[in-house]
Amino acid sequence: MLTIRLAKNDDIPFLSEFWYDNMALLQQSNPRVRLLADARRCWEDAAQQFMALDEVIFFAAEIKGDVLGCIVGRIILNQAGLAPQWIGNIDWLILDLHSPHKQRGTGRALLQAMKDHFIDRHITQCQVSVSTQATVAQAFWLGVGAKKTDDIFWMNL
Repeated sequence: MLTIRLAKNDDIPFLSEFWYDNMALLQQSNPRVRLLADARRCWEDAAQQFMALDEVIFFAAEIKGDVLGCIVGRIILNQAGLAPQWIGNIDWLILDLHSPHKQRGTGRALLQAMKDHFIDRHITQCQVSVSTQATVAQAFWLGVGAKKTDDIFWMNL
């Protein structure tokens, strides 16, 4: 049975492996993504810092003690002068690429937990950034009702 719960420090090594696998795959098609030699350690440090922040919610998904992924979000100020003033922001939705047989519905369950968290705090809109090369992730977000509204431009200087 799938359980969505607050992430624990013990989850971080598993989640960093999942994050790294996702980024290594994305690195093949997105020139902006270049992993550092110590990328996993850097992500683990960032995840630990996020866990300590009151404004961040960090959920993990597990089945029978096996961690399958996580979602991390927070409430942020919208752009100045735009309504609503506060919006949800999803920083990470990470799933284990090596166990798709276990994770059916995991992304949706993690998202529902985050949506419930936001709704409980009267947040009515949320945003997530997804690489244009991450076609599976884009399909997921479109499939749960998200709409593409912006393009981000990146250039080397």
